[in-house]
Amino acid sequence: NYPTIGDYEVLLIAESENDCTDTTSRIITVRNEFAFYMPTSFTPNGDGVNDCVRPCGNGIDKNSFLLSVYDRWGNLVFETDKFDSGASCDACTDGAWDGTDMGSRIKGDNILPNGLYNWFCEFKDWNGTIFKEQGTITLIR
Repeated sequence: NYPTIGDYEVLLIAESENDCTDTTSRIITVRNEFAFYMPTSFTPNGDGVNDCVRPCGNGIDKNSFLLSVYDRWGNLVFETDKFDSGASCDACTDGAWDGTDMGSRIKGDNILPNGLYNWFCEFKDWNGTIFKEQGTITLIR
């Protein structure tokens, strides 16, 4: 068992029936388990609960990340290359979608209409494996 994430030296000692022994060692790296999650709905109504949406997960390389959101006609309404691994999925951090067309919320109500929006996300994990995820998210005003 390894108590925390990090590098550990593993030592193997082998002994034969004739009492011959040999040892070898290797450094292993224990990392967080990979995970990716995108909420299925959010309510950008200004009440402080689920006002923004963004993917969350573990093991995602923040330097190789792109999220795009499209309306039902295929128009791009949001895009970001920012991934914040420390924030919750509904946190209104830089890189979270606030329900407006390309983040155009100024004063007043610029939130897009209720409905399904398609999202596409491409990123690499810590090992360099490319992932392409997609789905829909429901905007509820």
